[in-house]
Amino acid sequence: MARRPRLGAKIRRLRGERNMTQTQLAQRLMISASYLNLIEHNQRSVTVPLLFKLGEVLDIDLQALSQDDESQVLAELMEILSDPLFTADEASSDLTREDLNELVAQSPVASQTILKVYRAYQKARDDIQYLGERLSEDSLYSASAHELRTVLTSIRSFAEILHDNTNIPEEDRQKFLGIMVKESEGLSQNIDTLMSFVSAEGVNRSVGTRPPLDEVNDFLQSHRNYFDELEKAADDLVEIANFGRFDRLQKLIHYASHEHNLTVEIGNDKDLCGKLVHFDSRQPMLSLSNSLPRNSLIFQIAQSIGRIYCAEIIVRLVKDAPLTSAASRDMCCDTLARYFAGAVLLPYDEFLEAAQEVRYDLEQLQNRFASSFEQVCHRLATLNKAGAEAIPFHFLRVDIAGNISKRYDGSGIKIPRYGGVCPRWNVHHAFLKPESTNVQLLRMTDGATFLSISRALVKAGLGHNLPRSHYAVAIGCDASHASQMVYAEGLDINEPSLIVPAGTSCRTCERLDCGQRAFQSILHSSRIDEDTGQDNLDLK
Repeated sequence: MARRPRLGAKIRRLRGERNMTQTQLAQRLMISASYLNLIEHNQRSVTVPLLFKLGEVLDIDLQALSQDDESQVLAELMEILSDPLFTADEASSDLTREDLNELVAQSPVASQTILKVYRAYQKARDDIQYLGERLSEDSLYSASAHELRTVLTSIRSFAEILHDNTNIPEEDRQKFLGIMVKESEGLSQNIDTLMSFVSAEGVNRSVGTRPPLDEVNDFLQSHRNYFDELEKAADDLVEIANFGRFDRLQKLIHYASHEHNLTVEIGNDKDLCGKLVHFDSRQPMLSLSNSLPRNSLIFQIAQSIGRIYCAEIIVRLVKDAPLTSAASRDMCCDTLARYFAGAVLLPYDEFLEAAQEVRYDLEQLQNRFASSFEQVCHRLATLNKAGAEAIPFHFLRVDIAGNISKRYDGSGIKIPRYGGVCPRWNVHHAFLKPESTNVQLLRMTDGATFLSISRALVKAGLGHNLPRSHYAVAIGCDASHASQMVYAEGLDINEPSLIVPAGTSCRTCERLDCGQRAFQSILHSSRIDEDTGQDNLDLK
């Protein structure tokens, strides 16, 4: 069954901010103080009618109130405690899930502080590793170091000549001094080069900043991956430009040129110097490779139109977002422009109606809207408008090395921030059968079960023998919604043999019998049998 969010600490905090006692709030909610006390300690769930009443009494937006902050913080705390920084010390094994539950519930500010400190530590560690590798391997450093030694040797030699030979004619002395001045200028330039080399990335960045992908993902999560202003702007544009489903490419090019003075050029790859897409905001001009499939051409043009058409909306959203770096803000702008493009090509009401009609059949939606598999999956995860929601979906994209490039946990599943996702998830298995749809029932360690659909995809290269990009996309929902999807037909979600036991990641997984465990879990002190890959608690 779908799990209700843990809202106890949030309700307690909001009550305290309004200087209300438990008795006062309980009276306004028309419940007993003892029942409210159980809610605030997550011993009772919040019903939908009570949630509406809380929003009214506390004067807070329901979306902000219902967001499951506690579970998200708890999941991230569990994940960071799997870092060797903590697991190397045996005393850290005394920490239990119950301890963290209590910390998150009783001290949300302290929990956030721990996360912030760890993020800063991780950032500093990554910077040091990066700079160490760069200094040891980069040819620029080696060349600059050689030039430094050469210049210093030259300056020292002339200085010794001048020092040891007092009878040098004035003309020769001035000549030597001139050479030393020239070599000193070269020395200064070499030092500047080395300093820019070291500080270009890493050292001059604020240690407190977070990776842009993490910040943007959190921003999307805080908005439930739905932006009403962009949806309305997309609907207005579709109506004004009369795009329809057919001939969108030419209509978009015409609209971009005549309404926004945006020139769109589709040419060969040589003109783009190996790039597939290049956007010049000064002209403005969008250059696209004719190697891109048609749906990608359409999406890129719609995204570029979004940068101009929704500029004020995007700037305001980004300004209000808790982003700590220019890179995060730039990525967020691009993400919102892509959101707008998806809303233009897959209009909310029309797409939701079609999705429900075909029971979320991804292939049928691809064909009906002339879109890619990833575009359809991504759009489904954004259908979260109040009163007109689709199934709550999670969305995940990984490359062939397991790196997560997109994630949204709208279904309630926990997707790791640090490191790879559990190898039992079918997003990995999809690579074994490219272009085939993989269906899986996944049961997490907390008992929650999810239906997951995945597919491995290949982005075409620029030509023969040129590299291609391989990645896999997965979309899924809580098993309680599975009956609404065509992929559950003939699938008994209560049959144990069909359910794959899994976790979030090895470090935070409680399962002792997993043959694919790569790391010891922080939740028990077992060792891993190197032959079977399984935990063996009896090994000493």
